[in-house]
Amino acid sequence: MIIQKVLSDDFIIAQDENNKDVIIFGKDLIKTAIPKEKVNTNQIERILKANDSVEFAHLIELIQESNKKDFRMVNEVVQICEEELQSKIDFKLYLSLSDHILFAFERLSQGINFRNQLLKEIKKYYPQEFEIGKKALLKLKEKYNLEVPEDEAGYIALHLANSNRDLQIHVVETTARIINLSLKTIEFINNIKIKEDSLYYKRFIRHLKNCINRAFTGKMLKDEDEIFFEMIKEKFPKPYSTAKRISNYLYNQYSIILTEDEIVNLTVHINQLIETNR
Repeated sequence: MIIQKVLSDDFIIAQDENNKDVIIFGKDLIKTAIPKEKVNTNQIERILKANDSVEFAHLIELIQESNKKDFRMVNEVVQICEEELQSKIDFKLYLSLSDHILFAFERLSQGINFRNQLLKEIKKYYPQEFEIGKKALLKLKEKYNLEVPEDEAGYIALHLANSNRDLQIHVVETTARIINLSLKTIEFINNIKIKEDSLYYKRFIRHLKNCINRAFTGKMLKDEDEIFFEMIKEKFPKPYSTAKRISNYLYNQYSIILTEDEIVNLTVHINQLIETNR
């Protein structure tokens, strides 16, 4: 790879074997980086390839406007996320995490903390992503003596959840709200208290996340098995009524119209919750 431009102490732009511009990260690359010369591969820690020129330019701007220590902390966070997820983070997620974390550092240095209004829901419905966020914050505390509030672990979790499900952040936030209200609706209508450590609870959460994902991506179930639908309605009238209430909420609040197939599937999961939490 041939060096095109030095962006900072740790970042350069280079041209890869396909003559495409990439951003390369490596501590103190500037010491050996000479434009038009080959990159010292021993110093490469991360190669960032973008499919979108606007996103590519955005990352360059962030790199040039940020100090070396802050971006090294960003890369510490990204590395922990990759280790925990056991997969490489793509350019889009690297950019969104970098943008958020750098802005968080700036805010916190001024004593400004944005309270995460969905923190409780994130902990409950995206526990894996939240634990990764907490580990990242702990690393920053141990290595850089930087105290970062738990709210930021929640924000990191949202970015990871967004990436894992190929959804927009606002969809992840909406999903958390829908799950929370759905559980409260089930408890209220059926006069139960749902045990959050049960298999059926976890199964319901997973099902509802997938259902909402299908709704937002236009891939809802459409088997149209009328005989099966009628059987479920007759066998589980109260769970079906509960599912319809949730369906009406989705339509009124988010203009989401669940298919009858989705409502029936939701009914079955709600019935399991009711039966195991009486």
